Amino acid sequence: PSAAILGGYDFGKSLYYQNIGAVGSVAKKYLPLLPIAQPAPSFKLKVKNYFYKMRFKFAQIIDKNISGNSGDMLKAVLLGIKMDRASDSYLSLKNVGLAHLLAISGLHMGFAMGMIFYIIRMILAAFPFATFSFSTKKFAAIISISSGLFYLLLTGGSLATERAFIMASLVMLAIILDREALTMRNLGLALLIMLLFNPIAIMNVGFQMSFAATAVIIGYFEWQKTSLYQIDNPLKLVSKRTSLGRFLFSLRDWIMIPLLTGIVTMPISIYHFSTLQTGGFFANLIVVPIFGLMVMPLGILSMLLSTIGAEQYGFELLDYLIKFIYQIAAMVQDNSYLNEHIGKLNQMFVATLLLGFLWLIIWQNRWRYAGFIYLLALPFIPLYEKSPLVYLGQAKSGKISNLMVKAIDGNYYLLSGTRGKFSSRIWLDHVGQVYDKTAKNLKQQANFLQCDNIACIGKLADLPTDRNQFTLAYSIAAFEQECHRSAVIVSARHYNFPPCDTPIQLTRDDLKPLGTAIYYGANSFVIKNNIRQY
Repeated sequence: PSAAILGGYDFGKSLYYQNIGAVGSVAKKYLPLLPIAQPAPSFKLKVKNYFYKMRFKFAQIIDKNISGNSGDMLKAVLLGIKMDRASDSYLSLKNVGLAHLLAISGLHMGFAMGMIFYIIRMILAAFPFATFSFSTKKFAAIISISSGLFYLLLTGGSLATERAFIMASLVMLAIILDREALTMRNLGLALLIMLLFNPIAIMNVGFQMSFAATAVIIGYFEWQKTSLYQIDNPLKLVSKRTSLGRFLFSLRDWIMIPLLTGIVTMPISIYHFSTLQTGGFFANLIVVPIFGLMVMPLGILSMLLSTIGAEQYGFELLDYLIKFIYQIAAMVQDNSYLNEHIGKLNQMFVATLLLGFLWLIIWQNRWRYAGFIYLLALPFIPLYEKSPLVYLGQAKSGKISNLMVKAIDGNYYLLSGTRGKFSSRIWLDHVGQVYDKTAKNLKQQANFLQCDNIACIGKLADLPTDRNQFTLAYSIAAFEQECHRSAVIVSARHYNFPPCDTPIQLTRDDLKPLGTAIYYGANSFVIKNNIRQY
């Protein structure tokens, strides 16, 4: 499958770099498929199957103790078993910016490896021989890397999990080599390693948001090193040596980290998903501490206790905590003004904004403030991508799969078939309108069109009122009647139109398989065709 709209996410390109040449489905009447001879499994496949069986056993333990949405979420955050993305529980988390908790990423891997690191250090600290014989910190870091590799294999090794494991392992490696752990150098090294093994990963939205969030967190803590408030002056009331100072610093970090990560990742999120999730800040402010300090450790502890049959109370408490997270998500979601649907952001605007953020984050001296030069240029760059006046889908069997038109009221309307609902949602996202997924017949949304047996006629926006008619012709008769009154006339049935002075005339030969967009500006029309990018 290719991009659903011009400039949109190209699914086929992503599959191409995963060495997947085709996708499809098998009709029910051909099931079950006959088994075919398989070669002897390789060592890699044996290891993968071993951890898959182990993950399945852990999933059975969770299902035995927790059912419903709580169990689905716990399997997602502990074992990497994805939730149903069409379910109400998943959408409630996604709509308020909490879906990142369901992907095994930096938060999960960092906690798992960090917990092992500190537990090993505490155990070894109880033995003076170990303390004085070797570096317990380095030994704990080695064990932590091994545990991270185990967790990576157990959860299936997704792109986000691999990224988190590489970054966390570099932090532990820095500890082993007596180097500073959290630095931009380590982040850059992790980025380089990821791109060497998988260059196309840079197009992944999770990859972009993860590295952007990690960069701003590291930049924030590097800024603290030069902050006057960090100087340990016992005479100061707000100092790291006083209880009040430590409390205020912790409170500041608790607020600033989700705020800064939200600001930096917001342009990326809006660009890819066309949704401004201001409510995500409040949801993450409450949920992330609960998730990191209670859900993750209690989940791991309950899984360990299941080996001796003492996991019941831990899972009951987890059930209450996860239900509370869903309640927070529902409360934020109910305030619709916190999640606004907006159009596709201009690529140049997003790139300039992110360059400004990057400059402010990377530099550690006064050169940092030169990043505001990028931000000062933003008012002179268009905020949104130019939206098409008409977007046409594939022409097949005399019909157009999808049609989206900008009407004189400024809104976009759809004329879509059953097989075009996915593309229709992508189209409306692109122009910043909400898609009604409950609508069974999208033709009702095209009520601005006046249709009969030979044509559909409507009025287009942004055109002179005496020449703003759009015509979807089903016959030559309709073409002859409406040609001279139309600005755009389209037919999926006829190859050749009679001579006419209509500016835009499109037939089945002109309608490309991947979609055609018609733009209007500077008193002229521009036609662009969607093409494959691979």
